[in-house]
Amino acid sequence: MNAYEDINESSNSDVVLVRGVNNVLLTIFLSSLVAYGYLCIQRLKKKTSTPCFSEQGVPMAGGANFLLGHIAVLHGKGDFRKGYEMVYETPADPSSGLCSLWFINRPILSVLLARHIKAILSGSSYREPIRLIELHNDNFLGEKALTNLNGKQWRVYRSAVHRSFTPSALKQSQKCIHIVGNTLVKAILNNILFQKDGKKEESEAFEPSTGGKNPVYKGPVLPLMKMATIDVFGLAIMDVDFQCCEKLQLTPVASAFEYLAEEYTRRLGTPWNPASWLYTLPTEANKRHLQKRKFIRDFIGKQIDRAQMKIKNGHDGSNNDNSEGGNLLTNILLTAERESDVSKSAILDLVMTLLFGGYDTTSITLSYALYMMATHPDIQKECLKEIDAVFPNSTSKEEDVFVLDDPARQLPYTHAVVLETLRLYPPAPVTFRTLEKSIELDGKIFPQGTSIMVPIWSIQRDARNFPRPLEMISARWVRRRDMKMEGESKWEERPFREEEMYGEDAIPCANRDAFCVFSAGARNCVGRKLALQEAVTLFAILVRKLKFEVMEEEYEVIPKLSSVVQQPNDGLPMIITPR
Repeated sequence: MNAYEDINESSNSDVVLVRGVNNVLLTIFLSSLVAYGYLCIQRLKKKTSTPCFSEQGVPMAGGANFLLGHIAVLHGKGDFRKGYEMVYETPADPSSGLCSLWFINRPILSVLLARHIKAILSGSSYREPIRLIELHNDNFLGEKALTNLNGKQWRVYRSAVHRSFTPSALKQSQKCIHIVGNTLVKAILNNILFQKDGKKEESEAFEPSTGGKNPVYKGPVLPLMKMATIDVFGLAIMDVDFQCCEKLQLTPVASAFEYLAEEYTRRLGTPWNPASWLYTLPTEANKRHLQKRKFIRDFIGKQIDRAQMKIKNGHDGSNNDNSEGGNLLTNILLTAERESDVSKSAILDLVMTLLFGGYDTTSITLSYALYMMATHPDIQKECLKEIDAVFPNSTSKEEDVFVLDDPARQLPYTHAVVLETLRLYPPAPVTFRTLEKSIELDGKIFPQGTSIMVPIWSIQRDARNFPRPLEMISARWVRRRDMKMEGESKWEERPFREEEMYGEDAIPCANRDAFCVFSAGARNCVGRKLALQEAVTLFAILVRKLKFEVMEEEYEVIPKLSSVVQQPNDGLPMIITPR
């Protein structure tokens, strides 16, 4: 063996030695990683099996996953009602209604009773951000959406919106609601007449029935209600007619928003898929999302520019003391002028928030209200009697120009039907708060920073808050008042704290503290008045001219979660005929 061979053999030995050392180090590293992972999993398992608020003696829901906490249980295998029962209701302390759960690795306190709900919602407006939800909100509604903001920024922007809902703006909105309602009724009646004449009218909302001397519409009512609410938004907020009701289909702007809303739901429901939250990936879904988002934001941006030009030219419809005003967008712009921090981009995000807040929630409420009326003949009879007494005769020339001044006052029973529908089927079934200061609940102290879940669905169906909770009872909200001069009785709102029982079934007054569908405190629904005004008015216009019936006698609506709202899983199919 020569010197060269000695050197080569020595080099090979060194290589083998280095490889051996590397393998040992890699094995040690991987073993340590596995051991660390195992310890983390055991720690998570121990943590999620331990009651979140053990010191306060609060019971915890079972079935927590060491990675996701109670999220999978809340899903209820596709039925959120079962999930809510397993997490918020069954495990709760019978006397206090308190319960605890894990949201991933975050401890959460859940409440059920009215006395706690009022204290929490009135005492705190802060919500600790959940980054993944915040990310989707940013890419749907915008970074300055009210749903994302907290602190001073939230107060400034919410104030700008709140001050825009002036009495004159609500009055002008009422005219828009009537226009949309009448347009929708006429479109449906015209389509029925087309069928009678042997013609076929294309519509996204309905599959017209065929044959028979009395044509009808058969199909889901939720798409129709969405067309109505987005048309109201266009006219009332921006003075733009989207013409969805006239054409019985979603027009481009409405279609773009509906797509974004559906994408928001899909992406929220698939957090394990990186393509759902990495919006910069060059996927087809991301490209289409960007295209639709740009389209609708460009459209709203043009309406903002148009409104600003009207203000500049003195055509904003407001007087000097600002007690009157133009549409809501004009009012928001006038308010923003006094707030240097409110940019055009922020206004655009605010408008997107208002659209999202009113589009789904009001359309869902209307759909359920029509269902409840169709399945409760006694309620339908009372509604029609009240509505016919207020609206002008069908043959009157005043019918097309008639506008309700105050729907809640003029139609108290119809208003009660909407409220009772909202109690049974709240569009947003849950909300939450983060305590800004410590609070005492039934002798238990919970510190600042505690996350509290408010399961609206469970609260409003709890017998301790609303006796006979699963029944549709309008008398919770109204009572009959004898009219001595007229020799008859009329409905009126029940006093907030009325102690006496009312009606044949002796039902107590609705517990307003437990009615949290519009939330409460500083972070309550800024569009509450407009939402109720819109729902009552559209409901009255629709049922006055159209008869709504369920498809099958045994049909029962099944709610499903869709992003942050619940809605009928099948769009609520109904039969619609002229009344």
